[in-house]
Amino acid sequence: MRFSKVAISYGGTSDFVFPLDSEIETAPYVVKSIDGLDPAQIDVFVSDSILDEGTYQGRSPLKKEIVLLMGFNPNYSIGETTAELRSNLYSMLTPKLGQTLTFKLLDDSSAVVGYIPGMIKQFEGNPFSKDPEVQITIPCFSPYFQLDRYTEPSPGTMTKNPIPMTNLGDAPTGFKLVITLTAAITSFQIQDEVGYAAMHPVYAFASGDIITLNTHPGQRTCTVTRSGVTTNLLPYITAGSSWLMLSGGLNNMAVATGTSFDINEVSHIPRFWGV
Repeated sequence: MRFSKVAISYGGTSDFVFPLDSEIETAPYVVKSIDGLDPAQIDVFVSDSILDEGTYQGRSPLKKEIVLLMGFNPNYSIGETTAELRSNLYSMLTPKLGQTLTFKLLDDSSAVVGYIPGMIKQFEGNPFSKDPEVQITIPCFSPYFQLDRYTEPSPGTMTKNPIPMTNLGDAPTGFKLVITLTAAITSFQIQDEVGYAAMHPVYAFASGDIITLNTHPGQRTCTVTRSGVTTNLLPYITAGSSWLMLSGGLNNMAVATGTSFDINEVSHIPRFWGV
């Protein structure tokens, strides 16, 4: 991701925008350094099994923690002071009720190229230094930067098997797939291109049924809609099924239905390891 500004916003508005390019010369706040924008650290679990001398292996990305070191550049010609600028920053510690913090990366046109939710944990000031500065620590709720949901503009009105899905990000992410069956079937199965993982509900599907599969963490659902009535398919999913995820780039999801289907929607939330 290429960016030239960072912003801290509450409630969807960029309340504090900090330039990193030539605009920094006239900006009231000077970003001296930013830590925590790189890919998240991976927490690796390795333990020995007592019974069969095997080894359990697992890994999980840790959530990001962003640290900004800010300097001040008050405009003395209008009576602006360092104390006033510092007080403005401190107001971030008391957001309005219901507001959440979002740390954003912006390009030259101020368009968002990545964002991540979090909160202010600490302000560490140095008011008596020759060059006053403040360090802002932001623990984040995710290991990844992300963008808003991207929907394929023309997923196709006829059968595509496998179904190509291009992850615009470089980190794993879920996807949403909505299809309409064109004939009755007794099971529906979708699997990744290597056949390692699959989602397989067994159900008496009818022609015209709309199957919705959403594999985004925190939003995961699998349903069928018939004549306006939606049924949860989770009780009908076979053992061994798993929630499919998209890797960065092109992914081909193979669908085994024994019949054709129409694709209504293919979408995903692009996520990025870091910058």
